[in-house]
Amino acid sequence: MKSYMRRSGALGSLAFVAALTLSAPLSSPAGDIAWPGMTDVRTLNGMATGAVGFGAARSLQRAAAAAPRSASVPGGMANYFTGAGTDISSVIVQTINGARSSIQAALYELDLDNIAQAFIAAHNRGVNVQILMDYSYTFPNHGADVREGSLRALIKAGVDVRVIRGFNAYGIQHNKFAVFDGRLLETGSMNWSENSNTADYNNVIFRGDPGLVKSFVGYWSWMWSAASTIKEAERGLSAPNVGKPPSGYDAARYFKGQKYPAATFSPKGATTYRLVDLINASQSTIDIAMFAFTSQPVAQALVEAKNRGVAVRFLLDKSEAPYSVGKSLLDAGIKVKILSGISGNGVMHDKFGVFDGQMVETGSYNYTNGAAFSNFENAVYETDPKTIAAFQSDFDALYAKGKPAAADDLTPPSSAQEPLRGGASRPGRPR
Repeated sequence: MKSYMRRSGALGSLAFVAALTLSAPLSSPAGDIAWPGMTDVRTLNGMATGAVGFGAARSLQRAAAAAPRSASVPGGMANYFTGAGTDISSVIVQTINGARSSIQAALYELDLDNIAQAFIAAHNRGVNVQILMDYSYTFPNHGADVREGSLRALIKAGVDVRVIRGFNAYGIQHNKFAVFDGRLLETGSMNWSENSNTADYNNVIFRGDPGLVKSFVGYWSWMWSAASTIKEAERGLSAPNVGKPPSGYDAARYFKGQKYPAATFSPKGATTYRLVDLINASQSTIDIAMFAFTSQPVAQALVEAKNRGVAVRFLLDKSEAPYSVGKSLLDAGIKVKILSGISGNGVMHDKFGVFDGQMVETGSYNYTNGAAFSNFENAVYETDPKTIAAFQSDFDALYAKGKPAAADDLTPPSSAQEPLRGGASRPGRPR
């Protein structure tokens, strides 16, 4: 198993504990999905107390990864962070290998050969594999040949791959999620790409909450019905004719007495309004790690929160920071830091917030106008204490590594083009 350690010493051990959390298993009449190899919960508890050394825990994890997969559970949950000691691509491969009937994926990027081969193997053993890709990624020359590599291998093997594009010149299908056997969801900020897996800071969550999974299946089906086959897309592709996405109220979350959907979806799915609601309801702390940030409503709500006494911390990707609205936060006295990717390479690609230590929001959704109106996106809301602890620990570690932002860090160079307020980020950048 590859190791991309984000931290060292005692802090590293505690962060690793927080990065892998597993809920109690629940039985399912439909049978179990093979769950990704994980360190035994007792080992994690031992690491937290110092009873089990980090090296011993890693050895146990490697042994577990080599063992046959059998147990898995809807209702279980896992939280992973790149840079925290886990090759997340191998976790995804193990989950694909455990699927028995169907895989429904919506991906922005796919260039990991191990995942592509796992998809092909699943297809060959009779699993109904359906993959929805972003049109501009799949056809980098706008309707000419399909991108080389993993995608071509999938199409050649007969896997059902379709594409969809976003709205306006820069809209994209920006989701990165998959549903396995209709019962297990994977989502988060990590593109299924080598850079996202090894060079960028990202998060991935696995969930078996039936209501949340149902919401994602409904959203995926809504997109799939508007998607085009590879053959159709070779002639070019227009934006699909769709209305608002399905709601995510198949499962509810509660924060400060307010009811929130377990998920919201783009385009035109009101995620920005839900974020503003969360910010307005927060009373003590708001911690946000965000790759791209151009949303004026969110920025204004954060300034208002700071003015009423909420401690706000905001972490931005260093390369995207000059094209953000981060300066408005800095000018209001909010603590803003910037950070590059793992070991200085890559980008800080996370997209999550922790509100009052009681609610986490994460997913593919950058806090941008493009994410709200031009792209296909998802945002997930969580109140599980273990999940909140994991994301808070990850934020604290990243924020400690960041550099306090100065005004120049948040101002575009005079020679730069105008920032794309409608897009997820500037063209050519990882998203």
